[in-house]
Amino acid sequence: MLTKMVLILLALLFGAQDCDDLVEDKNTAPPLPANMIEGELRVTSVDSVFAAEDETMVTLSLQIPDPCWKYYRYEAKRDGDVTHVKVFGKREKEAMCVQMIGSIQTTLAMPVEEARIRFWQSEDSALDTMITRP
Repeated sequence: MLTKMVLILLALLFGAQDCDDLVEDKNTAPPLPANMIEGELRVTSVDSVFAAEDETMVTLSLQIPDPCWKYYRYEAKRDGDVTHVKVFGKREKEAMCVQMIGSIQTTLAMPVEEARIRFWQSEDSALDTMITRP
């Protein structure tokens, strides 16, 4: 009985994570349930950058198609000295939501040293940021 209660408590704690969770790459993001969809989110600004010892914390503002979208994960691909980053959101397929463009903030923990980061905005544009460590 105690084991069952502990498992339920753990499920509630880990299931309550929201869009501000840090996900390092697409391999650590939990799989989406069948009632959810994912899509690319446009990075509108880099709000802050904090360089820690082994990772860089980057806070981003993201454009969302409607208020039902939440941060899900990101993908980072290195190409020479440029890291290309795409941010993905998730939402329930059947959610009734006001059709209104909005924005959310999220913080990514990225294993980046000195680099140029190109955040995806659309197929034709990206937001470039240079990170230089002291």
